[in-house]
Amino acid sequence: MARGTARSEKLFLLFSCIFMFFLLPAAKGECSAFSTVPKGHWAYSDIEYLKAKGLLDPGDSSAAESFADRGEAASALSKSLSGFDASNATAEEKENLRRLLAYFEPELRAVGLSFSASAKPVRAAKPGLKTRFEIAGLVSKAIGSVDREKADREDVERLQRLGTEYRNELAVWGTPVDELEDRVDVLESGMGGWHFSGSLRFDANYYRAGAVGSEGYGIYTDVSGRNEDFRFSRMRLNIRKRVDDRLTFYGRLEKDPGSGNNAVTLEHAYVDVTFPGNWSLLAGRWQTDWQGEDELYFGDDPFLTNRTLTGFLFRNDRGMGRFSAYISQQDESADQAESLEAGMRYRLDLNERFWISLNAIHLEPEDRSRQQVMWAAAGLRLNQDWSVRAAVYRQDTVDATPVAFQAILEGRQSERGLTSFWLEFLSFDKGFEMWNRGFQDYGTFMGWYDGKTGHATAPVGDYFDNVLFVRLDQKWDEKISTFQRYVLALSRGAGENAMNFTVGLRYRYTPGLSFTLSYDKVEEAYGEALDDHLIQLRTELNF
Repeated sequence: MARGTARSEKLFLLFSCIFMFFLLPAAKGECSAFSTVPKGHWAYSDIEYLKAKGLLDPGDSSAAESFADRGEAASALSKSLSGFDASNATAEEKENLRRLLAYFEPELRAVGLSFSASAKPVRAAKPGLKTRFEIAGLVSKAIGSVDREKADREDVERLQRLGTEYRNELAVWGTPVDELEDRVDVLESGMGGWHFSGSLRFDANYYRAGAVGSEGYGIYTDVSGRNEDFRFSRMRLNIRKRVDDRLTFYGRLEKDPGSGNNAVTLEHAYVDVTFPGNWSLLAGRWQTDWQGEDELYFGDDPFLTNRTLTGFLFRNDRGMGRFSAYISQQDESADQAESLEAGMRYRLDLNERFWISLNAIHLEPEDRSRQQVMWAAAGLRLNQDWSVRAAVYRQDTVDATPVAFQAILEGRQSERGLTSFWLEFLSFDKGFEMWNRGFQDYGTFMGWYDGKTGHATAPVGDYFDNVLFVRLDQKWDEKISTFQRYVLALSRGAGENAMNFTVGLRYRYTPGLSFTLSYDKVEEAYGEALDDHLIQLRTELNF
């Protein structure tokens, strides 16, 4: 019986050698992936360190069972055979290979590697062997799962050391050392919990700048008669520091597009603190955008929220239901008077397709001319390409209590392969106010309040009673896309309707950098018979 067993083992080894000798190229001058790593090797301590830091799944580092994905391991094992020189392999290396082939036999058979009856692998009796192939598998898993926000310098140094040691084996696992170096560069950019991101939009503009009444303001610029400029329409640097698992700091440096002296301000500066019971707190200067959370506006066209506030915001997440409330004290600035503001919101996702939200904001300026707005919104996803959303608003501006209704129909290009579109209709009573530059992208001024000084005007509801907004987007390939945009504001009285439309071509040079050439046109803005236009080349970077 013993003689038969020995014969089977010899046949199996002979089969393995013949298989790898004829079908797979041998490695040249390289350490075999199946060499046993000595028990005292420093790699063990580094692997244990990475596990303790949560960069690897917990498990016994000395057992093959530590592989989390047997299919992935078997695939790498089948590729690693190309680096195994059977003619020069030691008995220990052959034993290691034999044990691994036995352990992953089901997965190897699944990918087409068959074993004859006489060469069927049998699990080795010597347990606990750790090969370079297995160590490289753990290193590859660490490289793929490490969180750069949690990684510190010691994490990166250990990964670099392991990557250099197991350079050849990592290539078998699909993690070449050059990719490891790129990954390390990314890790170092977020080392110690710091993370930087940002955006830049630089515009080259040519426009016909008409005059509005006797004020001398143009549609695209406050300088009458000026017809071109270069400007930063956006320049932001976002900063994030993860202090610990319960506290994160956020900040944002931003250039004021309207500043003539390139002033940079600390637009955001707050801490995000988590508490038991799914509660969290934002304290400092932060941004709230409840309309954006409900997808009630497109791009840069909000008309109520998406504003920066200073104070405290409390949140509670209960899975399907999310509650938010804030209190803010706004100091006097060029854009607004000193005011006290409070808001409350509750959103409920009834299922994966239908949601509703209730929202309320109370604004109390220093002059006591309070403003309140309450709205209810709902959305329904008809299928993966079509969705509808609607909202009803009620404002209290002391002098009036106007009501507004909003309806949105959105479709994606994947439905018909022609275009994505956004169709929005907003109807409002006399006296309705917009707190932001709603539907006035590209620096236009169409005659209603835009949240800035310079254009003294009555609420939008005093001039118009309905706004129709349409946005179309076509993605032709990974680089080129086009879009069209149309805004029509219907006059409340006998005046002319205001109209704005845009066409554009975008070229995405890299995933983060794009160039957009667009033409924007405005007619009958501010109740004047104006026919102004803008040609713009925008360079936009997001990183």
